[in-house]
Order: sequence, then C-alpha cells, then structure tokens
Amino acid sequence: PTVESLLFLAAYLARFERYPQALKTCRQAAELAPNRPEPYVEMLRLAERAKDHDEQAWAAVGVLTTAWGPRQLAWRDQAADAITRVRAAWKAAEKWMRLMELEAAVAQA
Repeated sequence: PTVESLLFLAAYLARFERYPQALKTCRQAAELAPNRPEPYVEMLRLAERAKDHDEQAWAAVGVLTTAWGPRQLAWRDQAADAITRVRAAWKAAEKWMRLMELEAAVAQA
C-alpha cells in the first residue's frame, strides 16, 4: 500500500465513524513514511473527532516533528492547539505520567 491509499482508506473509515480503524490506518501510513507530515495531520484531525487524547498527542508530536516548511505553519499551529487541549484534559484527569511523557516528546520535537 501507499501512503496516499492508506490515508484515503482512513478518511473513508472515518466517514462511517470507524475511528479506531481509521487511526490505526493513519499510524500505518506514518510508519510507511515517517518523515512525511500528512499521515500525522490526518491522524490529528481524526483523533480530535474521535476525542482520543492519546492519539491526538501522538499525532501532534508527529506534526511538530515533520512539518517544517513555511507552508506548513497552519499544521504546526493546529498541533500546538491540540497539545494545549490534551494537556488540559490530562491535568483534569490527573494523568501526570502521560503529561511528563508529552512534555518530553514536545521538547524533543
């Protein structure tokens, strides 16, 4: 499979609210092309719709790691916004270890 075909499949699955499968497909696309931002951007969008904070955090860090071109500023802004929302949710849920892991991943990105 290609990255494009996997992302098309993820979008198709999300259309029918099959978010776990769609997110798994996005991860496969990211593994296939870890230096491309598109799989992470799509995964971030779908994870937000699915309200899955773990996947939002993973995808947002992926965006921050791979989206460095001047035309990708909006993607980086979306990732930063998602990280802010995840931080707030995890603080409210007292998920301190997940917060520490997120902070380390963001600093590395």
